[in-house]
Amino acid sequence: MTDTSANARASTSKPRPRHDGVEAPATDLVSGIPAVRHELFEAIKEAQGERPDGANMPMVGVVFRQRLGVPFEQFVTFQVLQNGVKIPNPKRKMLPFIQEYMTDQVEVVIRENGTAIAKVIDEPPIAPDMPVYQKSVWVAFLRPIRLRTRRFLKLDDHVGFTDLPAGTQPQPHWVEVLPGDTLGASPTDPVDTLAVHHAIQAWLDRTGTDLSKVVVRPASAALSSRLQQLFEVIEALPVDVAAQWQIPATVLLHLKD
Repeated sequence: MTDTSANARASTSKPRPRHDGVEAPATDLVSGIPAVRHELFEAIKEAQGERPDGANMPMVGVVFRQRLGVPFEQFVTFQVLQNGVKIPNPKRKMLPFIQEYMTDQVEVVIRENGTAIAKVIDEPPIAPDMPVYQKSVWVAFLRPIRLRTRRFLKLDDHVGFTDLPAGTQPQPHWVEVLPGDTLGASPTDPVDTLAVHHAIQAWLDRTGTDLSKVVVRPASAALSSRLQQLFEVIEALPVDVAAQWQIPATVLLHLKD
């Protein structure tokens, strides 16, 4: 069956230059790894939709191609050849690219049958007297570590975590998270915010890692009275009602002043 939507995009887009036989994808973004990260992140979000467990990689690939009119590997190859971006060959497929460059944005779960599931990492909860952790750090201590794998937190420009085969040796800026460090919760389990916080703190103490490397900002000495009132309202709500609240960051920033 002909993909009429893809054909329509191709027919309405401007002519695209070619380089070494690779057609340039239609995108107005700045070239390079940030462009690949952005486009793949948007494809994952669209493929995931309302699914709490995420989207499988083939579906992400379909959505990526529908959005840009070219497969993911062709998009990456264009960035390498046309724009001189340095992405090693093994990292030009979706799953390796996510594991190398997007662990601060996307959580990948490999199921027992080998299926890879990609899930956009949710914002960690904001609680009184608790630091605001990096999203990927929060998830690294929330999710279980599969047998015969090792989990590493990557504490470099893009803080994230990655699960790799048991024989993998850590690279610079990688610090291991052991199975006993995590809560082992599934994506559908209720989150014990304080337990995750304590697990991270215990790991920081054990590994000698500085708190500043895993947080967006440290805990405030005191909350503004308006923000404290908001937390009191949330705490007074039934758990199932409070869990459905989504408060924009702009509101929280306004209340803290």
